[in-house]
Amino acid sequence: MKRIYLSHPFGGSEENREASKAIAAMYRDLWEKEGRNNVIVNPLELLEGCDEVLPDGTVLNAAIELMSGCDVVIFCDGWQNSEGCKREHYEADLLKMECVYIDAEIEAAAKHWYGKHRTIVKRAA
Repeated sequence: MKRIYLSHPFGGSEENREASKAIAAMYRDLWEKEGRNNVIVNPLELLEGCDEVLPDGTVLNAAIELMSGCDVVIFCDGWQNSEGCKREHYEADLLKMECVYIDAEIEAAAKHWYGKHRTIVKRAA
């Protein structure tokens, strides 16, 4: 089992939080179908609400603490333009963590299939 950290730009945007949840759901579903016991650590889910009561630096430090207990970091599209993601990248590099980079197309697919407003259609057996 691997613990995999999801680094996604936030900037206080609920749209970004929802996108990170969709990506996390996509990976959980994929791994379940493949029989993998990986765990995705999504700080935008786990620390939700903290950004409203704690200073940004405190929340980021908590996120990095979560990341330090993981094996792999997935960096989502746009990470290079996010101060928080750049800090996570710096720390991952220091810790010599495996890094994976996903692009906007993967994020768009995740939002389409696993997003908040998706419609679930059950096939008749």
